[in-house]
Amino acid sequence: MSQQFMSMLRKAQQELAAERILEAAGTARHLVEGFPAMADSWIVAGLVARRQGRDADAEQAFRTAANRAPKHPEPWRQLGILYQVAGRLREAEAAYAQGLRAAPQDAALNNNLGTTLRALGRSKDAEQALRNAVRKRADYAMAWQNLGNCLAEQGRHDDAMEGWEKAWTLDPSLADSGLALARTLLNNRKFDKAEAVYRKILARDPDNALAQRGLRWLRRRNVPVWHFPMMNDTPRNEAYRAAIRRAAQRGGRLLDIGTGSGLLSMMAAEAGFQEIHTCEMQPEVAEAARAVIAANGLSDRINVIAKKSTDVKVGKDIPGPADVLVTETFDSALLGEYILPTMDHARHALLAPGAQVIPRGGSLKAALISGEVLRQQFYAGRSMGFDLSAFNQFSPLGVSLVLDCYPHEMVSAEQEVFRFDLMSPHPAEKRVIRLAADRDATVIGVAVWLSLDLDDETTFENKPGATGLASGWHHGVSFFLEPREMKSGDTVEVIASHDRVVVEIVVT
Repeated sequence: MSQQFMSMLRKAQQELAAERILEAAGTARHLVEGFPAMADSWIVAGLVARRQGRDADAEQAFRTAANRAPKHPEPWRQLGILYQVAGRLREAEAAYAQGLRAAPQDAALNNNLGTTLRALGRSKDAEQALRNAVRKRADYAMAWQNLGNCLAEQGRHDDAMEGWEKAWTLDPSLADSGLALARTLLNNRKFDKAEAVYRKILARDPDNALAQRGLRWLRRRNVPVWHFPMMNDTPRNEAYRAAIRRAAQRGGRLLDIGTGSGLLSMMAAEAGFQEIHTCEMQPEVAEAARAVIAANGLSDRINVIAKKSTDVKVGKDIPGPADVLVTETFDSALLGEYILPTMDHARHALLAPGAQVIPRGGSLKAALISGEVLRQQFYAGRSMGFDLSAFNQFSPLGVSLVLDCYPHEMVSAEQEVFRFDLMSPHPAEKRVIRLAADRDATVIGVAVWLSLDLDDETTFENKPGATGLASGWHHGVSFFLEPREMKSGDTVEVIASHDRVVVEIVVT
């Protein structure tokens, strides 16, 4: 092989690598004219033709190269790539197979054959080709990624993880492997490992939107979305502010259980409390609360403790017992966030004698409810001339929603279901109440809402209405098996029970 030929070949390859296509075209022409018997001359000519969009000329050049050197794998590789990109998959398969007959150890040909077979729907054959590729070259990152994708396509996600992990470890620029690995880790509930993968992807590519979204999902998975309407529930927040301002007149040390955004603690600072401690069990939420508090210039007044209140120690986390406790750790049925066990602990371990608790107590209230929109939302009746009511065997027993968003009517007087004094212990309880319709109506069930006695002067109640305002707590609706036509004076028996955490409302 002459020195002139090798010099011109290197020159053409450098021009292609630098995207100097016109110069490469001139050099390729000289190669073909001067050294027509050399397969590499035609390979370069084919590569130039492909860059110029002349696929027919490229195909002819690669075939000429294959004729010049039948046992040279490169012309077959380039033909396969040309066909594969053009969607001519069976021709691509034949070209790669021909190349492998000449060079069975060629990892790239095995990889390309594997991706072609996968596109043809032959996953098992594709897997074999891709495994051949990584056996021939264990550091072939792209082949590992393709193997992972092939295995995932077969539903073998755990096996696919090995391919993706090796691909991404070998070549961190293969973000798709990292993302696929992270998604599978999420599906397997291996959240810490998934977070580590997302962080590594973002360390290399801070603008990777999928990694940003995955990390954001992980950060918020333990943070219920109701935090946002809670922060924007103006009537609730005004009621808490009024009670906190009155409590500030007695002064002392304030403990806020369930920091959330830090809103109640900042209200306490605004009211004049000088020593404020607040505990939050979710580390991510505690971190966010610190940022909120700092943004409002109150970090020197509010101590955020990233612990459950039952893990807080007087003399360690807070210097002494609290004189005032404020909390909003209630779910829509009051008890679901473990407020009763929390208060049992707080009374004995965290509060000074005679401490004030905001709220001091609360209750659940109930009334019969009617509403055509709600009926259509949760029951079947007649539609398109057909009776669909037999499907009501699948109607929900109950839902939690914001009734203010649905037209509805209360068709009975409200009754108190349970009442809780947060300064006293409460055992599990079961009771029966009766609700009487105060008009003729189609009744769908019983609506339940909460009421909080914040102090002697202020009560907050989220009784269903049509305020149009954000609601921090939902309303519960327990449904009849079928909508019920009731006359004024008809009664419904409601069986209510709680185990100190879960409230159950059963309508008969």
